[in-house]
Amino acid sequence: MINDTKLFENIVEKSADGILVLDQKGTILYCNPEARRLLKNKDGKPEGKLFNFPVTSCGSTDLEIRSSTGDVLNIEMRVNQTVWENRHVYIASLRDISDRKKTENALEKSRLAWKKTFDAIDDSIAILDLDKRVLRVNKSAVKVFNKPLDEIVGRPCHELFGVYHGECADCSFKKTVEEKTSHIVEIKSADSQKIFRVNTLPMVDNQNHITGVVHITRDITEHKALGDQLRQAQKMESIGTLAGGIAHDFNNILSVIMGFTSLAMGNAKDNTDLQEDLEEVFQAAQRATDLVEQILAFSRRSETDLRPLKIRLVINEALKLLRSIIPTSIDFKIDLAKGLSPVMADPTQIHQIIMNLCTNAGHAMETAGGLLEVEMKQIEVGQNNSAQYHYLSPGQFIELRVCDTGSGIAPEHLDSIFDPYFTTKDLGEGTGLGLSVVHGIVKQYGGEIKVESQLGKGSCFSLYFPAVQTHAITPEQESEQCLPGGHGQILVVDDEPSITKMVSRMLSGNGYGITTENCSIEALNLLKKDPYAFDLVITDMTMPKITGDLLAQEISALRPELPVILMTGFSKQVSEKGGMPAGISALIMKPLSTPELLNTVSSLINPHD
Repeated sequence: MINDTKLFENIVEKSADGILVLDQKGTILYCNPEARRLLKNKDGKPEGKLFNFPVTSCGSTDLEIRSSTGDVLNIEMRVNQTVWENRHVYIASLRDISDRKKTENALEKSRLAWKKTFDAIDDSIAILDLDKRVLRVNKSAVKVFNKPLDEIVGRPCHELFGVYHGECADCSFKKTVEEKTSHIVEIKSADSQKIFRVNTLPMVDNQNHITGVVHITRDITEHKALGDQLRQAQKMESIGTLAGGIAHDFNNILSVIMGFTSLAMGNAKDNTDLQEDLEEVFQAAQRATDLVEQILAFSRRSETDLRPLKIRLVINEALKLLRSIIPTSIDFKIDLAKGLSPVMADPTQIHQIIMNLCTNAGHAMETAGGLLEVEMKQIEVGQNNSAQYHYLSPGQFIELRVCDTGSGIAPEHLDSIFDPYFTTKDLGEGTGLGLSVVHGIVKQYGGEIKVESQLGKGSCFSLYFPAVQTHAITPEQESEQCLPGGHGQILVVDDEPSITKMVSRMLSGNGYGITTENCSIEALNLLKKDPYAFDLVITDMTMPKITGDLLAQEISALRPELPVILMTGFSKQVSEKGGMPAGISALIMKPLSTPELLNTVSSLINPHD
């Protein structure tokens, strides 16, 4: 109890805190000078007036008092009960905490700004203690790790990557703690198969003692995939460059093989065994030609040739090749219906489809063997079966099915198998392009492709090609066509003597007079001496000194009406669909076909009578 008035005045009147004595109703009984200042009653007498703020015993309350000038003072009020002049009163102490509040508000504003920045960063940022446990993370951590917050905070950092025993390989946390330096590693998650780039940085105190680790994680799965795709694209570009480089020479070799084989077949009509042997040689060379075309088409350096095609013959040729590639532990069951309508297709691409699908099937069965089934039939989609073939428009389709009894495709992979570069094969065993290419070809033809698969039982791919009601010339029909003969003088120019010899044999046997030259300059000199000595010029494209297209321009300058046929195995400057070079009347691709050569010559030459 306060009894000594003098002591009261010395202590309270000079106190740095404002002091109020309030009765039970809140009436001010006493007010020291500091309280008058805080309450803005320096000249007035607050005693006897009600205190305008609620008073609770033994508590602390923050008040805001607005001055007449509009300034706001932040006041901390503490209240205690006591007895004063024989009655129960409240003693309230008032302390000006405006500066402290400003500091706290500034700190809170800075904290919120830091938190917004912290949470705005796309990378996961985690604060780890020295036991590798996550103390705090930003919002992005939930997205990066695809885990709820309660499965991140408090957990060891290695569990975020699906490692629940031990630690991550090449742990950067350990290196950062030991060396007090930052470290960057790539980690592949054990449970999600995502790839992360992890950067760990040390947190140190004033004495350079490490207190924790900042753990920054970025999901680079897509970035790595794009990098892999770029590298794969560069590989394919290299293949395309290589293919273009070898195509000319390789097709020259095939031209000689096929040309002289064709000539020999014509001379061996009375020898059945020899005729059959030569046909096998010719077909093998034709398959080699198709392989070159596949490489050029795959590397996008050769344009597709869509035409009405009976694909049964192409499929049979591809299956013959596959039997020598696929292990003998895999049985073939082939059921290709005859007499089906043609489809608008490129034979090289149909061959590619069969090779890709059957090679994949063989890979799925290479361990335990199995059965590879290839079936083809014609179906009509109409009202009766529209529900079964809901993904096809009404009309006639050729249905091609390739089925195996292999390992099957996991359900989670079915939606991705047609994506470029997607593969479940080991590194070096597949590019992930096979099914993507098949899908692209089928869609290009206006068709559909469906897949059914069950793990441990196998897969079945069903392809649907729109049938066309157009007559398609088969290879047998083409060979039976009457080959045109003629007469006239033809100059054949090629730096390969075997090619000029073969073309000479093909044409001279059908009535034409032939002059050959293996040097383009010598050929040009012949024409300069007598521009009217020849009725037609056949020249190779790629030759030393003067290339075929430049030779044609020189010939055109000498005699504009003289027709020139350009032969090429492959040239990026020449495309049948991109327009003929100046002076060129027709283009023939190597390997040369006797019917194509004779038909082209017959259509251009005007022999002297």
